[in-house]
Amino acid sequence: MNPRGRQAGLVLATAAALFVAGCGTRLSDNAFPELRGAGTGPNGAVPGAGSTANPNVGSSGTVPSGAAGGGSGVASNSSGQGPATGSLPSGSKPLAGGQGNFASDTGVTANSIQVGIIDSQTNAFDPRAFVPMAYGAEAFFDNLDQHGGVHGRLVHVDYCDDQGQGPDNVTCVDRLIKTDHVFALDASAVLSYNGAPDVQSAGVPDIAGQPIDVAYDTYSDLFSFYGSQYPRNNTKPGVNGYDYGGTEVYRYFEERFPSTPKVAAVVFYNQSDSQRFGGSIESGLKAEGYKVYAEEINFALPDYNSAALDMKNNGVQYVYDTLDRGGNESMCRAMDQNQLYVQAKVTTDQNWVASVASDYSDAPHCRNSLYAYSDTVNYDDVANPAVAAFRTAVHRYHFDGPSQLSEWELEGWAAAQWFTDGAATCGADLTRTCLLHYMRSIPSSGYSGRGLLDPGDRDFIPWRSAPPSTVHNCIGIARWQDGANGGSGGWLTQPLVGSDHENGYSCFQVHNIPYPAT
Repeated sequence: MNPRGRQAGLVLATAAALFVAGCGTRLSDNAFPELRGAGTGPNGAVPGAGSTANPNVGSSGTVPSGAAGGGSGVASNSSGQGPATGSLPSGSKPLAGGQGNFASDTGVTANSIQVGIIDSQTNAFDPRAFVPMAYGAEAFFDNLDQHGGVHGRLVHVDYCDDQGQGPDNVTCVDRLIKTDHVFALDASAVLSYNGAPDVQSAGVPDIAGQPIDVAYDTYSDLFSFYGSQYPRNNTKPGVNGYDYGGTEVYRYFEERFPSTPKVAAVVFYNQSDSQRFGGSIESGLKAEGYKVYAEEINFALPDYNSAALDMKNNGVQYVYDTLDRGGNESMCRAMDQNQLYVQAKVTTDQNWVASVASDYSDAPHCRNSLYAYSDTVNYDDVANPAVAAFRTAVHRYHFDGPSQLSEWELEGWAAAQWFTDGAATCGADLTRTCLLHYMRSIPSSGYSGRGLLDPGDRDFIPWRSAPPSTVHNCIGIARWQDGANGGSGGWLTQPLVGSDHENGYSCFQVHNIPYPAT
């Protein structure tokens, strides 16, 4: 299992903590399209991604060689591993400008595909937290449609904000499936996926969503962005109600800084989900031989200064947390104020964002010790052609503002690309059955996202028996650095460590730690 089970839990924990505290929503649903400079479309959908016929698409509908952003919708083989341009995927039917297309399934016409995106953009957690996936996906689909769509079919995006509430998520699912008749869901980031059973029962593929709650570890027609080795038998999440996470992030820092004392702290809220996932981090650190201090923060009356002083007195060198974005900023501020200067303040790619310079403006020491981890390439690594194409497209379509540009936005782009690669294999006969077959047939070598992703375990082949006690996991690390990117600051990809490297990531055989899925 890749590290994503653990990350998903951390996002859920911090979000749940804020909902328990009853914070109010900070941004209305109507503000969402304004962030794009676009009006609200039919049924509240946000235009973009070909919500109207694109006048710039040529009459032939063919894909130009070398199309920017790899938005051609074609790959060189059935697993979607090949380049963005060139021959059609194996098994595809060659189509000239969509000739031979027909209304092959719900949400598919001869010249269009209706795709739904659900996220919890309006929520008590943070209006910036979940929406970047949608930004990246819409940028990809906009770019795709500029170059002919998927074999001549343009992708229309139907967006729904579920307000971060389970009942509203059911409403979104009901509208998208029963009223708007979408073909599939893609790149969703849902806090409480209460509508997942309805997606499953309708046979609607849900492609490359962020696994924030347990739905993607439960239902067989829902495919997490990170892959899954769980049974996904539509009943219990994970394996017997437990998710698993590797300890590779802790191993990375142990090998990256061998002379730094292995003394770590885990900071969490006094809320059950935050405590539970804080405990899973503590277990993973201890399995890697760290001495660990637990720092509990009272969410209603937080005292970050006391936690910082306690960590300083105990010689802590690594700080992990299950805090929300605002909590991380407050923790860093307290660390600087109390001169707690650590080797690494480690966060997940949920906080791998472009706005770090302003978000942590009053905590420069902590800001420059921020590390984030993922198995997706660094969105700031513009020397990578796939990343450069992403950055060019999000700039062209105005999705690169400070509230958008992030690792999750890059992952949203890759999620849309994954859907496109799967749809392209079906040719004219694009059906849900075909797309589901593509996702279930991804080989154990995994899906590489045309160089954006470490394929690792990005497949949906379950463990053959009980979860193994150790797993082979890979990880990429980036660090925030003031002055990078021409002086504005940015995330710098960190050196590989150890002798086991794959696809530009550091890889380790590590402990596979269980923790309760719910």
